[in-house]
Amino acid sequence: MSREILFRLVGAIAIVGGVMRAIDAFAVDFAGIDGAPTLFLVTDMLVLFAVIGLYARLSHAAGWLGLVGFAIAVVGIVTVRSAGDDIDMEVYGTALGSLGMALFGIAVAVTRAFPIWGPILWVVALLIGAVAFASENDTLIEFAGVAFGLGFVVAGIALFRRPPAPSPA
Repeated sequence: MSREILFRLVGAIAIVGGVMRAIDAFAVDFAGIDGAPTLFLVTDMLVLFAVIGLYARLSHAAGWLGLVGFAIAVVGIVTVRSAGDDIDMEVYGTALGSLGMALFGIAVAVTRAFPIWGPILWVVALLIGAVAFASENDTLIEFAGVAFGLGFVVAGIALFRRPPAPSPA
């Protein structure tokens, strides 16, 4: 598979995962408790693949801060997935995932190696999430999830439109 096709695929995965993450913010209201865990699992897998693909595409520009952000985001997603019924671990994992993507986003935004809107949305998600956690405001938690997901949609569109140039054979 060529790098161009691979990163277009990562872009598509990021778009779908981001849309699903934005929808997941309201999933319990619409899908009910029974349907939500499966939806969350699929979403988290897509987001994890998108994080790995974004890092693979932008590692040259991400530097140490991007690497740290990438690692924290992966740990966060894995923590959410392994939390089971432990709501505290799920909250910590969500916070780590958001912090990691914000750090990664800042790292690539300052180098101007990538459009800025995805990273801005990840930072906004982190800030809204912090306020939501401190104030125990469920509505703000939903908005943080939407912002986080939209960050992946925007990043996915950028990847889909601007994959790397093919490597010389």
